[in-house]
Formats: sequence, structure tokens, C-alpha cells
Amino acid sequence: DNPFAFNEGDRDLDKYFKPLYNQVGGNLSDVPIDILRKYHGMGILSVFGAKVWSAIHSENWRLREAAAQAVLSFMQSPLPEKYANGKTKKLFMACLEMARIACEDQILSIYFIGLKILSNALAPPCLLYTSDAADDLLCVDLGGRRILQKK
Repeated sequence: DNPFAFNEGDRDLDKYFKPLYNQVGGNLSDVPIDILRKYHGMGILSVFGAKVWSAIHSENWRLREAAAQAVLSFMQSPLPEKYANGKTKKLFMACLEMARIACEDQILSIYFIGLKILSNALAPPCLLYTSDAADDLLCVDLGGRRILQKK
């Protein structure tokens, strides 16, 4: 019941993160609760889960790399049904935040994974484009915003 310990994002990314985590053999240290609260407030904590968000903030670069790689693998796989029908805005925002953190990392491999996450989120069909798209594509510009038609 505690989203700061375990949530639906942890279930979604478990098959991607758990093998990498076990391979690294590290321990997830507690991330300051303020960081997880920030992600909860942004509505993205439950997208990738508390474990992955904690790992990307770890002092252990191998855990950070595992978290970023798990997100990339998740994004490159068929997305869960809950993201069908254009319900991808929170996923897009979570990708942007994960990519930002990874691209600020001093470890080059994590930086490159961050670029791949960003590239994947922006690739057609762009997650933001599909999240805000109306039924009629004529009502949406390339940035995914609705265009109000004058009648």
C-alpha cells in the first residue's frame, strides 16, 4: 500500500530490472523520501516504480546503469495495455525525467542509455503525440497539441 516502497511501476519493470539488479549484486539504499515524493507529485513514481527511481539515484554507478537499461528495455518492448488508446503522457514525462538524470551522469554508458531513452520516447509514434491526440489526426499538430478548428 506504500507507493514509495512498491507500486505498479515496480511490477511493470520487474522483468527488466530484477535480472540486472541481481547481476550487479548491489543493495538499493534508501533514496531521500523528498525525491520519491517529487516523482509522486509529478505523477511519474508509479510509471517506472520506486525501485528503479531509487536505483537511478544510487551512489553505485552499476545500479544507475541497471535502472536506465531496465527503462530502455521496457520502452523497446510492447507497452502494457494500460498505455493503449493514447494514455501515454505520464510515461512520456517519466521518460524525459529518466533521460535527463541519465544524461547528467558522469558515466558515459549511462549517458548514452539516457539518449536512447529520449530518442525512443520521441520516435514515431511519439508518446506525447499519442497521449494528446484526438480521434481525428487533423486536430493535432506535430507537437501533440490539439488544434482548435474554427468553424
